[in-house]
Amino acid sequence: MTKVWIIDDEVNVLKMTQIMLTREGYDVRGFENGLSAIEALARLGQPGTGLDVDIVLTDFRLNDITGLEVLKAVKSLDASTQVVLMTAYATTSTAVEAMKEGAFDYIEKPFKRDAL
Repeated sequence: MTKVWIIDDEVNVLKMTQIMLTREGYDVRGFENGLSAIEALARLGQPGTGLDVDIVLTDFRLNDITGLEVLKAVKSLDASTQVVLMTAYATTSTAVEAMKEGAFDYIEKPFKRDAL
């Protein structure tokens, strides 16, 4: 089963996304801030050893760190884990920066189920 971690400091968005993906058959875990997700990732693996997480879906603007910092932390532990950034404040420059850092995709909030 595909494991998805969702990081979003907007609790309603986090819960809605968790429910949506769980109904689609994903194994979902949610985090309300980036640092707790990074700490959990660090417990799963050391740099270059891989993670037991397939996809990380993170908000770009979190209350403690940025989605780019989450992206970099994930990629330092496992380059094959896909990271999707989502934001209500999309700009071309942030999308380009995310893709350069290795993001799989960049989606705008609010998003529709099909887009996710």
